[in-house]
Amino acid sequence: DGAPAWAALLRAREAVGDAVLTRALELNRDADAPERDALKARVHAEVCGAQAWLCSQAARATRAQGNFVASKNFLKQWAQVTGKQLTLAYSLAVVRLKLAENASAAAGSGKYASILGSTFQMLEGAFPATEDAERSREWRALAIARGGLLSEQAAGAREHAAAAEAVALERKALAQLELAVRWAGLTVGSLASGGPQVAAYEDDGDDATPLGDALGCAHASLALANFAVSALSRPDDNGGGDARERRAALARTAVERTLFSLRAGAIDAADHVPTLIRLCAVAGDGALDPKLGTALADGLARLPAVWPLLRWAPQLVGELGEARSAQLSLPVLLALAARYPQAVYFQFQLARPTLPAACAAACAPLAAALAAPALQPLLEALEDLTHPELRTKDFLTACVDALKAGDQAQAMALWKKFHSSLLGRTECDGLGTYNAAFTRENAKVMGNLQLMIEKSDVAQLTKLKKNLEPGGDQRSGRGSGALAPNVSLAAFSQWLSAYRREPEIDAEPATALGGGGAPRPVAGLGGLELPGGAYDGRVDPAIRGPDGVCWVESFDGRMETMTSIRKPKCVTVRCSDQLDRKLLVKGGEDLRLDQRLQQLFRTMNRVLERDGACASRGMRVGTYAVLPLSPNVGLIEWLDGTEPLKGLLRREADRDKPHFDLPVAKYRAIYRDSQAYTPSFARKPRETITSEYNKIVDVLPPALLRGALLARAPCAEAFLERRSTFARSLSAQSICTWVVGIGDRHLDNFLVRERTGELIPIDFGHAFGSATFSLPVPELMPFRLTPQLIGVLAPLPSQPLLHAHMVHTLAALRGARAELLRVCEVFVSEPLGEWLKWTGGDESDEGTAGAGGESVAADGESAAASARAEGWVARTRVSIVERKLSGANPAQLTLEDLKSTTHKTVRDHLSVKNWAAVTDIVIGGQGSERSKLPAVGLSAEDQVRALIEQATDPNILGRTWIGWSSYC
Repeated sequence: DGAPAWAALLRAREAVGDAVLTRALELNRDADAPERDALKARVHAEVCGAQAWLCSQAARATRAQGNFVASKNFLKQWAQVTGKQLTLAYSLAVVRLKLAENASAAAGSGKYASILGSTFQMLEGAFPATEDAERSREWRALAIARGGLLSEQAAGAREHAAAAEAVALERKALAQLELAVRWAGLTVGSLASGGPQVAAYEDDGDDATPLGDALGCAHASLALANFAVSALSRPDDNGGGDARERRAALARTAVERTLFSLRAGAIDAADHVPTLIRLCAVAGDGALDPKLGTALADGLARLPAVWPLLRWAPQLVGELGEARSAQLSLPVLLALAARYPQAVYFQFQLARPTLPAACAAACAPLAAALAAPALQPLLEALEDLTHPELRTKDFLTACVDALKAGDQAQAMALWKKFHSSLLGRTECDGLGTYNAAFTRENAKVMGNLQLMIEKSDVAQLTKLKKNLEPGGDQRSGRGSGALAPNVSLAAFSQWLSAYRREPEIDAEPATALGGGGAPRPVAGLGGLELPGGAYDGRVDPAIRGPDGVCWVESFDGRMETMTSIRKPKCVTVRCSDQLDRKLLVKGGEDLRLDQRLQQLFRTMNRVLERDGACASRGMRVGTYAVLPLSPNVGLIEWLDGTEPLKGLLRREADRDKPHFDLPVAKYRAIYRDSQAYTPSFARKPRETITSEYNKIVDVLPPALLRGALLARAPCAEAFLERRSTFARSLSAQSICTWVVGIGDRHLDNFLVRERTGELIPIDFGHAFGSATFSLPVPELMPFRLTPQLIGVLAPLPSQPLLHAHMVHTLAALRGARAELLRVCEVFVSEPLGEWLKWTGGDESDEGTAGAGGESVAADGESAAASARAEGWVARTRVSIVERKLSGANPAQLTLEDLKSTTHKTVRDHLSVKNWAAVTDIVIGGQGSERSKLPAVGLSAEDQVRALIEQATDPNILGRTWIGWSSYC
């Protein structure tokens, strides 16, 4: 609660003002009485002005935190200090407070709609409009508030299927917001030059100063743009001419007001850019003026500051795959590339190979602007850090897939690339000693690869992939000197070990103008900038200056190889700020999915920060930087001071005796292999599974994780604080990952920050429900809420505590549904290969089943058809996110994903005969909370109750894959 801090600050400011006045009078003892009175009046005015400013800030801050009593008190203090108790500004502030209180109580706008409407009419009559700046400012705020209320009423009418009433209310809202824009122009035009005024109550940065009025004008314009974009995002009520004309007018308003708001400094207007580009790109039906898209693209490219668009760079690059949208996004990307090339380079290089020929030709200017001969060798050297046997298996898998599809040309292209990147290189080319030894020892086998491909000998290639020797990490002679291969950078890349960044020749400041008057790039492409949040679109990266760019200068000779399947490497980089940092180099995977999910989580964190209840609780998801360098390699920020959850539990269990793996043997006795899980859905009743599961849970002490956190806490108070942080982070990441459908949450996919107890999710190989519809052992739980996680909160009752945190988190995300779906749009505009991989068949011979159960032919499928299939799957999966944020029953969504499974074995066991048993498992038996709830229209409280029950149901946890460790 920040109210006491604000109150203390106000008292301190008053004391300082008294001291200043006393001292000023002491220094002016010789002044006559009128001069002393004038001095006293000036000091008093300054003190009152500062006091009024602090009161207004405190009222806004406490209102945002949900502390409405404190906000009202601060508002009264502001009115007393300024003498504005009976003014329109004060009345509007009270109305805003009531609106916020009503929304926070989730009582619905209908309760106070008529009262507030009458209040607005009363205020208009009591304070007639005039053309002075202060009254214009107040009427602008009045129009914005009234337009917002009408917009909420229209949304409520739509929920009750009253389309005609909704359209009428939207017209009134539009008229009010247009009136606000006109009053904003009047405010700026009539502003008198002179000293700053302090009488106005600030709201959204709108104070009675020249800068405040300019920002207020931007705020009014943004409010109108928000309304227009929101209206355009809804489907047409009918196809009549009136609806088309209204939609065209809204589109013009949205584009004009968005561009104006961006030019005026309202950076939140950048959130509308992806939606407007997509809208203008599909304007070929005649509903919109085709010139509107051109005006949008030109306006964005000519913005005096393009940095607010940086956070949408992935979405803009994703639009390059379609001819019309590429025409609109390309000018914006060119403007971004000229100023911030590091923010666009890797995104474009990843998308470039998949662009249609016509779009690739149109993007030639962008490719030229992003030419980086200094970066390419560095990226190739980072790919060398992937173990050569893994690279070979990846190549053979892709080659076999191409030959099975009848595309021998593609297989030969893969062979040429593989040969030039590994087999055709030697240590003289910078190849590491371990990689070079691998190619020498396998030269005879690899020499026949080209012949196998030319003969389309799939059987031999598959046999080679299965029998490929790893190359021997244990063979000491393959390293560099005395270092074992897995800890020596030179063993994999001598070029990288010797890398030193060349300093830029032109050392002019980044803000200097070049030959054509254009600003110089903030960070050029002469090296690799350290991945981080510099390009999040919230602050201009140029503010760092040339010395603020953190470059990777060189690499330490030692590294660490992780034990996971892909054997990623932890390398130490020496940075230009004279600090050493660790990065995880992960090869063999396209990290764009991880990067986009991190962007989505950061957006969710901003939503939670804006919500009063979540902000006061400190609800957030732990995030980290991800930088995909190519389809085969990427960099991940190394989080110091963290430990995998599994390692933490294992060490705590092994302190007394090594019993951490004892439950594994008992679990394996129930499910001997992966083929034994789905048959149990119908064969084993709830009572049997629950009894077996509880016996396995009892093998481990119930508070291992709690003991680990307690052992690392210096005192009892520190443990209590860490336990509280753990509970908040567990609740936040559970809801946020469920919304996006993150699966495969086994113990190695969580990190625990030892100093704070924060739980951080990592490694998002399965998202958008793919762990349910694509795995041979489908996951039926929404997130991980297993006994050891719950045991941390003992002796407190865990479910009520977690329920409260989760409800606030989910309610905040539901309130920002449109914002979150805008971020998700990148998955639709540029779908990844994972979409078809997730929905791709397994051992079935009937092609690839889509997420909706439809079959997609695998043989001879064209690139265009594949892109259409990926786009359809992506839109289908993103639509489930929208349903979750609209109140869908979580258990019903799990059933839908399970019904659309792409795994043949699972499909066979989920026949009509067994479907009733499967439904009973997912929905719950008689008396379960989730079985009583409807399929749609749930509140946040109902959804969270269903989620917690489903996540802790022993009948579900007892049917989970053994590697998930549901007993921990």
